[in-house]
Amino acid sequence: MSALVDQSDDSELAPATRDQIDQWMSAYVTIMGSPPPEEEESSDAQLAALHRKTFVLKAAPYADLAIFTPFGRKCQKAQKFRVYHPLGDGSYMMRELPGPQNLQQWLTSWRVYKAACLMLSISSLASLQVYEKAIERLVLQWPKCWGLIYQAEDKARAERLDKIRRRLMVDFAKN
Repeated sequence: MSALVDQSDDSELAPATRDQIDQWMSAYVTIMGSPPPEEEESSDAQLAALHRKTFVLKAAPYADLAIFTPFGRKCQKAQKFRVYHPLGDGSYMMRELPGPQNLQQWLTSWRVYKAACLMLSISSLASLQVYEKAIERLVLQWPKCWGLIYQAEDKARAERLDKIRRRLMVDFAKN
């Protein structure tokens, strides 16, 4: 799981069956009208990992976009960005962190994640598109702040999604 969906999850993953993968692809085709382009298609292992996290472990559908990349693991090592932290004396310290370097790299990973969410029926197409547009607007408004925007975006998906999921479960139980 740590190499596929969440670097902090060291649990093991059983591969998905061919029937599950076919069912997931069918769900995507039903929504979008055709299979995803190759550069947006999740690997079987990525789908199995996100499915396990969301439906087996009942956790939020978080995927670390530093590792949830197109073409599986082939792009992982290139995903790093720079952040400059003020030191208090007027100088800054540069750090490299795992993750997409810019909006374009984020979009390539995001589209793989979006396709996986649609295949697994985790989220609606509309909500995924609204989120994508919100990130694009932030980057357009503050183009030199990619590092901060990505850190906030990743933290929001990692922490807020689980809180939203719990709130929805409580609301669903009431009805």
